Amino acid sequence: MKKIILLSISLLVASVAFCQDFEGEITWKIDAQMLKTRENASPDNNNSEMAKAREQLQKQLKSPEVANNPQAKEMLEKILAQMPSPEANSGGSLADNMMPKAMLIKIKNGSSVLTMQGGMVASMMGDILSLKGKPETYAIKRDKKTYSIMPQSKALKGDEIFTVSKTSETMKILGYECTKYIISNPKSKNAESQIIYASTQVKGIDFKFLSNMKMGNSDKYSSAMKQIEGVPLRIEVKTPDANVNMECTQIEKKKMSDADFVVPTDYKEVKGMGF
Repeated sequence: MKKIILLSISLLVASVAFCQDFEGEITWKIDAQMLKTRENASPDNNNSEMAKAREQLQKQLKSPEVANNPQAKEMLEKILAQMPSPEANSGGSLADNMMPKAMLIKIKNGSSVLTMQGGMVASMMGDILSLKGKPETYAIKRDKKTYSIMPQSKALKGDEIFTVSKTSETMKILGYECTKYIISNPKSKNAESQIIYASTQVKGIDFKFLSNMKMGNSDKYSSAMKQIEGVPLRIEVKTPDANVNMECTQIEKKKMSDADFVVPTDYKEVKGMGF
């Protein structure tokens, strides 16, 4: 499940662009469907899954590896605190409770701040900040007054290079005409594929110049997104375990606060993202 979360977030992060003159907010909705969970979906199965997950997390908390790692301990404690008990669970699966439901991107002067909303992942991640002209990407935990520098990308391997195919299919999103692109990799062991609907009608945002925001240790998503013409407004991620659909619901030009686009000087740097 963690892999699915990182995969979907990676594509969103990779699609954040260098913005020529756009200042404002972009909102996305996220719909994640875990295929194995969906096939066996029932309140009893979901409650059993939740109970097993809680038991596993509690065992991990007692392990020497976690006991000697304050960040890992804090992360597991946060997950347990936010995880609904089997008795209180309304039938949603563990994945349903983990996955974010929406995403907000704030943009100003070519810098970007990405914030996940809903689900346990949102509070675990914090804000992801990319500053124009700086190679680092920051994960900022405002509630803890801490920040982390995210891992830099490694060189792509042969099985990580995606091909991008432009189709003649179109779709209208927010009134913009979008062209369908298919991103695939026949060498991928995970049978990953993505469908992108992108529009060249959105002004002020140039997705040819991707930001340096990164998630994980590979640049494969950014490399693929560089071949997309226009602004991606819908992203569909398909794997053997899950389908994740992300669609832009609002593009709003507005004045943004400078305070959102800096690493506060009184925040403490910590290693790792706590994810």
